Amino acid sequence: TRWTIQRTESSGPAANYLVRQGSPMFAQDWVNRLDCDILLSFELGHWPYSARESGTRERQWPSPEVVGLVIDSGCQIVPKEDPMGDEFSWRLSFSRGELLLSTHVSSKARDAYMVVKLFWKNNLKVECPLL
Repeated sequence: TRWTIQRTESSGPAANYLVRQGSPMFAQDWVNRLDCDILLSFELGHWPYSARESGTRERQWPSPEVVGLVIDSGCQIVPKEDPMGDEFSWRLSFSRGELLLSTHVSSKARDAYMVVKLFWKNNLKVECPLL
């Protein structure tokens, strides 16, 4: 007999939805079928003023065409849990642009980025929650 467990939890401004399946007899049989975070976001429709120069500055990577794609992918604002207790705290999200950039780098560069990002999330962010 296989069981399915569905769970929704909220953490700050995000909600996590998890679906697991497995056997009540064998713990090693349990697997995640779906694990996703749901977060409200609003499209800005344009890049913020402070980020506009990044579209025109000289660089080695990425190419001007890719920069144009990133800028065209837009920017969103998403709620952010504020350690100071401000319930109206927001951050800028460039996640679609980051995804586009990740398709235009070598696999070694992508792997190095993931290592640094994991280190930041597991070590630095814990020590400096305002980052």
